[in-house]
Amino acid sequence: MADLTGESRRGFTLLEMLIVIIILGIIVAFAVPEAYNGVKAYRVHSDATSMVEELNLARFRATSQNVPYEVHIDTANNEFYLERLCTTTPFTSCTALLEGGDQYVSTEDSFTLTNPGTSCPPPAPDSFSACAGTTDFYFNSRGMPVDVNGSPIANGGEVIYVAGPATLGLTDAVTVTVGGQINSYDWDVVATNWILR
Repeated sequence: MADLTGESRRGFTLLEMLIVIIILGIIVAFAVPEAYNGVKAYRVHSDATSMVEELNLARFRATSQNVPYEVHIDTANNEFYLERLCTTTPFTSCTALLEGGDQYVSTEDSFTLTNPGTSCPPPAPDSFSACAGTTDFYFNSRGMPVDVNGSPIANGGEVIYVAGPATLGLTDAVTVTVGGQINSYDWDVVATNWILR
């Protein structure tokens, strides 16, 4: 296009600008929900990692202080805490001291005792009480996982599930083996199996 001086002007027409804006709008419409779901998945994995860290801390403190410890999970309030226990069995709280205070999972996440999958997370055998979760993890003064009476845990280990928003089907499992190994697994909805994280 030439102006009155005979020089041509370069620029974008209104139609070209509208086409670019529409294309960008379509790209954003597809990208934002995926990014949002990615953030939700990150929160579930982060909550499971926090649980693993709390269990490892309980195990470490039990061995370093030579006293039993418990990690208690309150499924109603979606919180967990670490507590030093008396050395007598069955284990009871010696003090009102909750070490580190209450820890909470993300707003849309929750603890559940229900296995979302068709198989149990390792190392538990598939016959392990339908892979039902537990709300109390005990470690004796040697840092070994035990039950409330101080006996070794049975059936391969214990598990708690961290579930994300139901619409996404995100669930992680935190397991404690008889030998004390603590792991986090992610439920793969497509492959229908647990994947070590």
